[in-house]
Amino acid sequence: MIFSATRGCSTHSGFRFPLRKALSTLVPGLLASVLLLGAGPVPGGAQEEPTLEELELEYRSALSAYEAARRAREAREIRFDRALEAADSARASGNTDELDRAFAEAQREARELGALDRRVEETAEQLREARQVLLEALQDRLEALLEEVDSARDPEEREELAAILVDINNRYLELQATEDPPVEPEAMEEITITPRDTPANLRRKADLLDFQGDQYEAQIAEIDRRMERLEAAQRTNRAVQAFVADIERYDDNRLPVVPPGARNMGTTDPEESAPAGDSVASPDRPMTLEERIQSLQVLRDRLVTYLEQVRDKAERFRREAGGGGRE
Repeated sequence: MIFSATRGCSTHSGFRFPLRKALSTLVPGLLASVLLLGAGPVPGGAQEEPTLEELELEYRSALSAYEAARRAREAREIRFDRALEAADSARASGNTDELDRAFAEAQREARELGALDRRVEETAEQLREARQVLLEALQDRLEALLEEVDSARDPEEREELAAILVDINNRYLELQATEDPPVEPEAMEEITITPRDTPANLRRKADLLDFQGDQYEAQIAEIDRRMERLEAAQRTNRAVQAFVADIERYDDNRLPVVPPGARNMGTTDPEESAPAGDSVASPDRPMTLEERIQSLQVLRDRLVTYLEQVRDKAERFRREAGGGGRE
């Protein structure tokens, strides 16, 4: 699961970084320092809200840290596998000295691999947090800009506003598309009543079922939060498209409202359903907002079914045990 914190993260087989690339990795940090130093103290000790540019720099920094940790973890895993292969070879040849050396090396690599697993988890969580903060800031900016639509009367002003809205909306949709896919739920291992079960055993089994039910409820709550965010993105996107469409009635210039870099989409509405015969998004086409909401709804329905099953079974087990509540 830790390797799916972002979709589309690049992988590199080598670790040589040319000067130009090395400098490019320093630019976001330097820009952030300049922005922070140039801001100066805030009067009255009030904390100034970070700008969109600052939040994007923080997101890119978190993404770079995650990718670096992931690449290091992949490299360490290769070295661990190599040490295991050396140990297997030494064992097959009967070379005990070589086997001891290879085994010691495999142990060192295993410890390093464990540390990197934790590092990847930490950076993945930091990346998710930075991404969510940026998403909320982009949503706030879009809502603020949409409030200016009614007061913008001058045609030139309206075109400028539309161009800004399209750009920020595209950034917002693009970032939304990087969200981790939800974890597929697993049906709980079958728990049954046996003739040997005592009332205490039945209550323990009921508690185990309720614990699984709690996990399902937590997953349902997370899906509800995701769907709420996607539905907000839908509403905002429709408002932006409506404004742009109104301008296009009087202007031949087109302002496509699609995530940058989306392939084979042209000016397709990101909410538009998939073409006939394409019910599942292909690798060349990101899922639309509507598809993602529908996918989450299917997953939610499945979880609700699992939840009802384990709650009903837990209640039945407690009745068989002679009553009593959850311990």
